[in-house]
Order: sequence, then structure tokens, then C-alpha cells
Amino acid sequence: MDTSRFLGTLKDSVGNKARPEGSIAEAYVNKECHNFCSMYFHGVETRYNRFERNFDGDQIMIENEYSIFSQKARTLGAAIYYTLSNSDFRTIQWYILINCDEIEEYLKMHMEEIQKHGNADLQQRHQVEFPSWLKRYVIKLHLDASLESNNHLYVLGIGPDIRVSRYTGIIVNGVRFHTIKRGSSRRTQNSGVLVHGVHNSKETDFYGQLTDIIQLDYCNGNKVFMFECDWWNVGDKKNGIRTNGDLISVNVSRKWYTCDRFVLATQVEQVFYIDDVKNGDNWKFVQKTNPRHIYDVPEVEGNESNPAHEPYQQFEPGSNDVHQTNIVESRR
Repeated sequence: MDTSRFLGTLKDSVGNKARPEGSIAEAYVNKECHNFCSMYFHGVETRYNRFERNFDGDQIMIENEYSIFSQKARTLGAAIYYTLSNSDFRTIQWYILINCDEIEEYLKMHMEEIQKHGNADLQQRHQVEFPSWLKRYVIKLHLDASLESNNHLYVLGIGPDIRVSRYTGIIVNGVRFHTIKRGSSRRTQNSGVLVHGVHNSKETDFYGQLTDIIQLDYCNGNKVFMFECDWWNVGDKKNGIRTNGDLISVNVSRKWYTCDRFVLATQVEQVFYIDDVKNGDNWKFVQKTNPRHIYDVPEVEGNESNPAHEPYQQFEPGSNDVHQTNIVESRR
């Protein structure tokens, strides 16, 4: 808290108008005493031990846990329960499976198996048949007593419940997201999303807005959070996206990938959209920001450091002593 704001807080505590200086001094002493005592409280929430506003929940790390089940997220608001359509359920389940690095060998096994029956519509058959193939495979392993029911391969292979929970807000990796519906009645904006992907074998940044937050429940208490988004057509370099130096403007009236709306919550970055008055009402500038208390410091491979890029701070001009400071990395 800066000095002017702190002084204003103390002025609000003036009870004796004839002796304002005494009231301010007493309020200051009381505040310092309370702060000192609160540092030694245990089991009581104080300003020194309370969670951050965008605290995303405790996470118990389990040995050999699959990355797909290790999302750090805290939902906001009450859950709305509903049943996914068959097409959405298949789309989401396939997306989860191909984004789980731990089962890459099983994806290859299934691909080799279906190739024995011909190469026609190979990728489509792989996408349609793999979830049921993996389910039969893990059930067989379980019946042969070679796979425990709490093993994450078994959990993933059995698949999620088609009945899911929907939310209008969530905090993922310390970032707060709201759906468009929740943000429509607010002056703040938390629905802008960015996902790094590939289009036509080229790396592409997909910009859009969050429309729904879905929680899928697996057995043994495992959960996966998915975002349903509307994507803007940035593939059209003329009428979909325009760049001017470091400024990026997207056309929010042209949608893209309408059949591929789901992504993992942990794959999404937050962006904000600002009106582009030059190009018209349908155009928005993209503003990328770094959330508070979250730092993305590049990792240095190995123990060697490059002196040319090593940060340091000098004490006083003309001083002979130069001390280098280390930067503590705080990963997301």
C-alpha cells in the first residue's frame, strides 16, 4: 500500500475531531500491533497466510500420475449437470487420448493393428475405433491381474462418464477464466483465449472466446477440465487477421474450426480484446498480458551460464564492488 493510500486509511479512523493527530497515531500503533500478532497465529486466516485471489487449489502429486489428470484448477460458481451428445463425447474423448503423452505406444499399437486390414480411411478408423480398443485392452489386462483398477492406464482406458458438470468460471494455473455468458454482465473481461496449434503443417496461434467449461469425471476421483471455444478465422490473412508491427487485429465475425471446439484447460492462455476503431466494429486488437504473480522465466540448459546474458545489479555508481544477483525461477 502506498503512502497516500495508507494515510487516507488512517484518516478514516479519526474519532476525535479535536485531536486528529492523536487518533491517527493510535490507529497506526493498533495496526502495527495487530499485524505483529497475526504473524504468530496458527489455524487462523490472516493477511500473511491467506491464499491468493487466483489460487487454483491444492494438488497432491501421485507417483506415475498421468499428465492429463494433473491439471491444477479450481472451479467457480455452482455446477450445472447435463449429458453430452454422442458426437461431442466422442470428440472430447479422442482429444484427451491423443493429448496424453503416456499412451503414445498404445496409439502406435492400434495403428499397426488396423493397417493389417488395409490403408483405406486409416486415420478416420483410428479415431473411431481406438477408444473402444483401448477399453477392451485395459479390461483384459485387469482380468489377467496385470493391471490394478487404480492404475491411470486403466482409468483412462475405461473412459469418462458421459454425464458432465458445466461451470461459468474457473482458475487454471493461477489464471481466472469466465465464459462469455458470465462476462456479459461484468465490466471485466476474462473470456479471451489463445491456443498454440498447427494448421496446414504450420504453427498457428488460434484466437477465440470461451463459451463453456466442462468437467469430465473418471473413476477413482480423477477429473479432466475442457474448454469449449469459438475460434476466429485467422487462417484468412486478408479478412480474418491483420498485423501492424506488434499489433494483431482479428475479425470476430468470422468463425473457424466449428467442429473442433474443445481444448484442454491447461493448453489455453488468456488474452484480451480491444476495439479496433480503424478497421470497424467486427475487428478487435489482441492484448497479451502476464497475470500477476506468474512468471515465465526461460530455463537455462545445464549448469553453465552465459555471462553476456547474465543479469546483475551494481550498487552505487563508481563503486568497485559489483555483485551479481540470481533470478529465482518461478514456473507456471
